[in-house]
Amino acid sequence: MKYNLETKVIEKGRVMLRPLVKTDASFILKLRSDSHNMRFVNMKIYENLERAERFIDAVVNDITLGSICFWGLGLVETKEMIGTVCLWNVSDDMSSAEIGYELLSEHQGYGYMREAVEMVIEYAFTELEFARIDAVTHKDHLSSLSLLSHLGFLYQGYVKNVFPESEDEPDMIVYRLFRSKKWR
Repeated sequence: MKYNLETKVIEKGRVMLRPLVKTDASFILKLRSDSHNMRFVNMKIYENLERAERFIDAVVNDITLGSICFWGLGLVETKEMIGTVCLWNVSDDMSSAEIGYELLSEHQGYGYMREAVEMVIEYAFTELEFARIDAVTHKDHLSSLSLLSHLGFLYQGYVKNVFPESEDEPDMIVYRLFRSKKWR
């Protein structure tokens, strides 16, 4: 479905968000072939550059259709790509979306993802005017749980209880953040 979402370049502090491009394939392969990084998601680890290129093609197509916002997360100082952040699974009435994020293992623990997710939250609430953002994470993914709690997301329950029609794994849980006066 087309929502007229725009994946624009956003830069603040130490991090920048920008749309993925074909030349990001080796970065995507590194990100999605890291078994440590992928242990909490139900996804087959990427095995070759072609798989990463197909993923980028699909993302670029979805961005062109206006159905998602998907950013590569880079460091301002070096321009090195270190992760991704997206808004997807947008509600039919454009009032809510799900946020997703992933970060290379060697860059975890430095606050980069917190900065990036804060920028996406601000964009979602102020420019897209979403009323709510959901996040789905594994119950044992402690750094993700900590990030969501730090940013004010509230625990909603297991995905199967919140979204009975979901096909997510049974260990996945939902956190939710509502737009407040801070974001208006």
